[in-house]
Amino acid sequence: MKEDRRRSYFLIGFMGVGKTTIGRGLAKHLQLPFRDLDELLERRSGKTIVEIFKTEGEMVFRALETQVLCDVAKKSAAVVATGGGVFIKPENRDIIRSSGVSIWLDAPFDEILARGGGSHRPLWDSAERAKDLLAMRVPYYRLADIRFETKNLNHEEAAEQLTKMLRSCSGHEILNP
Repeated sequence: MKEDRRRSYFLIGFMGVGKTTIGRGLAKHLQLPFRDLDELLERRSGKTIVEIFKTEGEMVFRALETQVLCDVAKKSAAVVATGGGVFIKPENRDIIRSSGVSIWLDAPFDEILARGGGSHRPLWDSAERAKDLLAMRVPYYRLADIRFETKNLNHEEAAEQLTKMLRSCSGHEILNP
């Protein structure tokens, strides 16, 4: 499959699953630009995500996240790493659907934990809370166009296999209707 230069690939999934690292590899393989929503949000706000959560709260963070997502969606095709909660908001799902393909990077919680999880992230105050948060988010992640399991794959292997999978699709027949 020749990559559709008009559509982006939005990587969704839980914090610590590898969206940024796998996304960089996928972008390289597909010869598309890579964009990281968290990095763009921090650049725009002049604050780290942790600082935004501490000083302004999650609601302000989610509003900024949607603004940055809108801006990215208007640009040319790219591989986009999203934040772990971006796909929860219906407005964000609509933005992603209108401008690209959503790919859920799915990994077992114990693998995420073994990789260091998200212990430096604002919503990861304990493994127990993170596991509960993952359980709450999974029904939303299941709404993605594609589910790609990263179990037992390092990030480079995941990027290579995901690239092969995307290239082997004629159109997007494996997507949810």
